[in-house]
Formats: sequence, structure tokens, C-alpha cells
Amino acid sequence: MAPAGVAVGGYHQCRLADDSLGWCATPGTAYASAVDSVAVGFAAFANAPQATALGGFSRAYANQAVALGFNASAALAGATAVGANAYAYDVGAAALGTGAQALAASSVALGASAVADRANTVSVGSAGAERQITNVAAGTAGTDAVNLDQLNEVAEIAAETNKYFQASG
Repeated sequence: MAPAGVAVGGYHQCRLADDSLGWCATPGTAYASAVDSVAVGFAAFANAPQATALGGFSRAYANQAVALGFNASAALAGATAVGANAYAYDVGAAALGTGAQALAASSVALGASAVADRANTVSVGSAGAERQITNVAAGTAGTDAVNLDQLNEVAEIAAETNKYFQASG
């Protein structure tokens, strides 16, 4: 038996054969149309290989895309959207939280209504609705984040150096 899609819901359709559960196989509702795709929920839609859509009106449109939650949407390969109205629109993007939007390649939007609109970035808020990242350990490598304690230490050294040059200069 060849791999098939799975559709589960009040109304559903499983195009590749054969694992379809619910009241009535009606087109346009829970719909798994590709190899190893899964759609669970009213009007859930998974139409690419290994795509997964779980939740009412959830949509996974590309290979290995995952949409979990009411009206969640994962548009391109490897995109992941988790939470009601979460949207991951680019390759490898991840939107985690209600209304989170990951709009650029390999971007990550963390938290409700967060927006990541530049490639290869992580966002915890959006323009005008910024958030803090807390409990960050001190960076130890050149590409690590710097916390406020580290920054204050550098500022103190700069202030002391400035005093020296003013007094002797």
C-alpha cells in the first residue's frame, strides 16, 4: 500500500486514498491531498508532501510545512505556524504564538502578535509593541547576545578612560 494522506473532520476528503474519517467525504473541507500529508479539523488543508494542518481552517501549503491552531497558515517549505492566526510565509520561517507572523526566510516570530519581517532574524514583538528578553546569560563568543550587565561594565571602563584623558590631556 502506497503512503497516503490523512483527513479527519466533520467534513473531509483524502485524495491519495484512503484514510478518511468523519461523517461525509465532501470536497473543500478537511483535505489532505499529498503523500504523508495530514489535515485534522474543519476546513483544515494540507496539500503538499509531509504537510500537516491541525485545527479548524489551518493550512499547510508546502513540503514539510506545519500549521497548528485555528486559522494557522504555513506557506512555504519547512515553515511552521503554531497558534491561532499564526502565519509563517517563507521558507523555514517559524511563527509561534497567537497572531505571530514570520514573513521572511528563516525568520522566527516568538509570542503573540510578534512580527519577524527580515530574513534570519528572531523577533519577540513588533514595531510599536516591543518586548524585552529577560534572563539572558552573559555572552562568551563573538556572535552571542550581550546582556545589560556586560554593557554597563564596558560603559564604566569608557567613563574611567575618558576621565584619564581629560585630566592629562
